Amino acid sequence: MQSLDESLHDYACDNELVYSRYADDLVFSSKNAFDRQEAIQHIKLIGKCLIEEGFWLNEAKTKIVPPGARKIVLGLLVDGDEPRLSKSYKKYVSDQLYYLSHPKIAPMAHAKRHGFQSLQGLINHVSGKIAYGFSIEPDWAKKQGKQLKGISGKLELDHVIFP
Repeated sequence: MQSLDESLHDYACDNELVYSRYADDLVFSSKNAFDRQEAIQHIKLIGKCLIEEGFWLNEAKTKIVPPGARKIVLGLLVDGDEPRLSKSYKKYVSDQLYYLSHPKIAPMAHAKRHGFQSLQGLINHVSGKIAYGFSIEPDWAKKQGKQLKGISGKLELDHVIFP
């Protein structure tokens, strides 16, 4: 990917864009406003760079995000000074914690209903979500991790990893 990264970085610099990549997700951003037609032209030229390197553009994943719109990259909101977790991500974690701790809901039944073969699997899944959140919003993750630790202590589970 080094050759492709160099080509796309050069293209971005020549056009006053910022290029970022995580695995196969490419992001181009700009502080300069330009119209949709110019954005489409950039996409076409970037597509040509990809083809020259033996790759192709996934048009289904290609989005033009206008100024003022929510900007989400890899599930993170990136429209502010710092990346942050989305409300839906946080709600998913808090919902799981609520159902795992609710006295009238059987934790194992909840785990099975959500496609987990074991309660430990669900606990580990939620723990992973919290650990990821820790790298983005540590204060939020600490609170969630403390809550999960309390829940798992009551369920007497072993091998749970907490941030």
